[in-house]
Amino acid sequence: MFFTIIGYAFLAFFILFLLQILIENFMKPKSEDKFIISLYVITPMIIFIVVLLFDFLNEIPTEKVVVTYLLFFVISSTWVATYPGIYAACPTLIIALVIHKNKKGTQLEELKELLRLRENSTERIEDAMHDKLIRKNGLHIELTLIGRVVFKFYKIYRRILGLKMDTI
Repeated sequence: MFFTIIGYAFLAFFILFLLQILIENFMKPKSEDKFIISLYVITPMIIFIVVLLFDFLNEIPTEKVVVTYLLFFVISSTWVATYPGIYAACPTLIIALVIHKNKKGTQLEELKELLRLRENSTERIEDAMHDKLIRKNGLHIELTLIGRVVFKFYKIYRRILGLKMDTI
């Protein structure tokens, strides 16, 4: 029973994720926030309520439906929370992109100059260093192994969603 609950929750998420990709690539929703919330929060909640209300044959155990929905909700909430960082130009991603483009690393002053129009760019650089996403190597700043993995993660998701890296 445990594995079927996990399977159904991930299957439901995966179906909505594919639906999101299709809709975003072909229909371009006007309000990204409303689209994501209605796709991952409101729609599944309505389906969950309908399944519980119309299960008049008592074919599906109520606890199984509730636990599956809760697990799905946790997975979806995680996606909805991380989505703005993937979709939008978050400062950490911009820092990683700038450093990634220059294989030898980027000088701190050059990085600050590129980010000068953004608020808290110096603090974001320090945060990225503190989080071990970037490190100083002589006069240059480069991505750490963790930084490269995080950058690749964002890069893959942006490609799946049909977003180019030059929009950052």
